[in-house]
Amino acid sequence: MNKYGTSEKEELAWAGGFFSGEGCTVCHIHKTRNERPYPFIHINQIHEEELIRFNDAIGNLGNVIGPYIKKSNKLSKKPMWAINCYGYEKTKHILEMLWPYLSKAKQEQGLRVINQCKEYHEDEGLTIRY
Repeated sequence: MNKYGTSEKEELAWAGGFFSGEGCTVCHIHKTRNERPYPFIHINQIHEEELIRFNDAIGNLGNVIGPYIKKSNKLSKKPMWAINCYGYEKTKHILEMLWPYLSKAKQEQGLRVINQCKEYHEDEGLTIRY
């Protein structure tokens, strides 16, 4: 049992559901670093504690940042928090850990992003274990 009263597998299942509803996997091209694409995982939330729990579940591979006010959000002025997990290996590892618990849409999104970036990282892509 962990500090949330659940097993590691239960936490991964929770994290997969949370990410499926709140997160995204993105392929970014960094203009100042030789324009080489890299993937990252991102989640915005007003609840910092949920992002900390997600980060705990994925082995603290991300960085929780905030609070900040999102100027483009006209519906809420509440402080926002975010978690970012940058880099090809980290993103790939997180997707592999969460894969059995991700929605079909998030699986497809993750696979598409990894495939967009893998040729620049001399890798075979995701190794999925069910």
